[in-house]
Amino acid sequence: NGKPIRLTMDGESLFGGNDLVSQLPAEAVQNIKAYNKASELKEHTGNDDGSEDMVLDLTVKPGFLDRWYGDAMAGYRTSDHYEAEVTMNRLSKSDPVMVFGDANNVAKRHRRYQGQYTLNSGFGLGQEQGISGGYQHNWGREQGDKTLKSYYSVSGGLAHDDRWKSSGSETENYFPGEARSRNKVEGFDRSHSLNPTILGMMRWRPDSTNTFFLWAQAEYKNNRSISQRETEQMVDSGYGYAPTINQHVGTLTRGHETGISTQGSWTHFFKDGTFKIGGGLNYTDGKSKRWADRTITDHHSGLSSTLSQQAIEPYSRLNLVSTMTFDRWLTKDWLLTAEYQLGHDNNKMDCDFTTDGMADAANSFNNRYRSTSHTVTAGSTVNIGQVMLQPKASMTWNHEHQDYRRALVDTAAVRNRFKVEPSLKASWKMSRSMNVELTYNYRTTRPELLQTIGYRDLSDPLFITEGNPLLKDCHSHQIQLAYKAIVPSKQLSIGFNAKYTTADHSNVTALSYDPATNVYTSRPETVTGNRVWEVNLNYDHGLGNYFRLQNDLKVMGGRYYGYLTMLPTHEERILNRQTSVHPKDKLTVSFDHNWIKASAFAEVNADRLRFSQSPIQNTTLWDNNYGIEFEANYRNFVFSSSLTESMRHGYASNGMNRNRLLWDASVAWKILKNKGTVRLYADDILNQDDYRWSSQTAYQQTSEWQDTLHHYIGISFTYHLDAKKKDNN
Repeated sequence: NGKPIRLTMDGESLFGGNDLVSQLPAEAVQNIKAYNKASELKEHTGNDDGSEDMVLDLTVKPGFLDRWYGDAMAGYRTSDHYEAEVTMNRLSKSDPVMVFGDANNVAKRHRRYQGQYTLNSGFGLGQEQGISGGYQHNWGREQGDKTLKSYYSVSGGLAHDDRWKSSGSETENYFPGEARSRNKVEGFDRSHSLNPTILGMMRWRPDSTNTFFLWAQAEYKNNRSISQRETEQMVDSGYGYAPTINQHVGTLTRGHETGISTQGSWTHFFKDGTFKIGGGLNYTDGKSKRWADRTITDHHSGLSSTLSQQAIEPYSRLNLVSTMTFDRWLTKDWLLTAEYQLGHDNNKMDCDFTTDGMADAANSFNNRYRSTSHTVTAGSTVNIGQVMLQPKASMTWNHEHQDYRRALVDTAAVRNRFKVEPSLKASWKMSRSMNVELTYNYRTTRPELLQTIGYRDLSDPLFITEGNPLLKDCHSHQIQLAYKAIVPSKQLSIGFNAKYTTADHSNVTALSYDPATNVYTSRPETVTGNRVWEVNLNYDHGLGNYFRLQNDLKVMGGRYYGYLTMLPTHEERILNRQTSVHPKDKLTVSFDHNWIKASAFAEVNADRLRFSQSPIQNTTLWDNNYGIEFEANYRNFVFSSSLTESMRHGYASNGMNRNRLLWDASVAWKILKNKGTVRLYADDILNQDDYRWSSQTAYQQTSEWQDTLHHYIGISFTYHLDAKKKDNN
């Protein structure tokens, strides 16, 4: 019903999280409670402040505590790819322990610490070896009829990563009239990283009115990378594309970085509210060295030139935040909230740049940035029967100082700004399973201070970047209406959401191009603000005991603005308006009964794009998908497969316009009294996936591709350790 779901054990967060729950045998769980967990403020005062989570609380049978649970997996994929992983958790109310290790060359990236888990199977290829572990101690103190629970934990690990990939892009820049340019880029990247990390956490409740929390993390990164880029520039003046210039760039980068982060807070509860103070620190210190060799070939003259560049960039970043919050119920239906936040940033970055062994003042710089902000926020929660009103307003004064030296630019820019951002949220709880929310937000977005300095970055001689002192702040209004309902008797869930956003200005990238030198210049510019709207309708209906109907409809649209690429013959930039209508609908019908699960889906995804000043770019993009999935169980075997027809049309890049039939399949065999599983699987059997994607704006269209591991056959063995109940005798 639109609420976050948390998994707990006896009301407390699990050490090991969702992954531990998947390892528990069903017989270990005594019962599961599902309920809305109120905020600590509501628990102490009994008044509804509108904050609650949906909780699934597990009660584990005593005989299954203080035991180890986990999985060990090893697998092989064609050609010569392997993966191995061990995840172990000691389930305990007092001293849980976590152990994790993995090694693979299938581009998986794992990180697992206390309260943190990430798994990234992103594009490209790669290998990783990593280990981590954690320990937590829980204790409680009886006070009246309550048990005050506290804990501390420590965890850490070491990970080694190597990544490599080939990639490419095709970018089309719009000129006034029929002219346009195209840049094709192909490249290869390889990177190496060594990343040790340690972190600790503590929550201490000495009594029922005070809670202390502390979290700290330290990590080190040692990075090394190489890359190759081949860029081909072409210009179309109405008779087809003609190549103009080519650039090859080889880059080697070495660097290291140390990071320290900490957060702490003290919360005091009194009869009618809370008082809380907290703070945090983030500090990063590092250094990067980069060597680049450029070879530029002019197709008209046939002449080539080379540049050897080196950049040494030490940097540091310090961020400090402190907050003080006060909440008090004036009556049982009226809550007042006040908060003060002090923030401070201090960032330093230098660049010692040389070209062909000589000092390059145009690209060397010293950058010092400091900012201090004071934010006061006042809010209120008013309960009027089933209606809750939550008005809020924040006022921020921000002082920024930028000391920037580069070539002829030597400036100390100072900016003092004051902004007010009001908001309002109105909720109507029609019943426990049905509610309506209406929200309004006003926001101010400012360009980075460095963007407002008139610098020029010439490190890429064919693509110069500039700052713009005339950039403006952007102010936006957003209003949103949401309706959510669950009807348990009809196995029905419905969600509706409508949102509209309007802005007075937007800051966009604006390009200039000089045909005589084949050089692009990029700078930020302020244009007319966007108008964006979105409507969502979600429908989920159980049809009897075995069938389920789901439909997710989303319609988006709006007006976006950007400048067409400027040529030397133009006296001013031409503003191009992009109008978009983007309907997307996915219908799924599924069946689940005894030994078989099956589903069929149809997804229609269209985007109608129209441009006021470059109608040659008008198009309707189609990215439709239709498919079926099934899973069947027969004795100790599980068979599964999915088949999807994917169709893309309307893109400027011909590589995007193709139909693909994607087919995956697997069979699993459960052995060793169901503790072991042998799985044989095939990915992208027909070798049709191409890993391409595209984006389009009012001034530019870009299509990209990247290689990744697909079209393979694999086999794996997983052993599941689910310790049986202890024999108390």
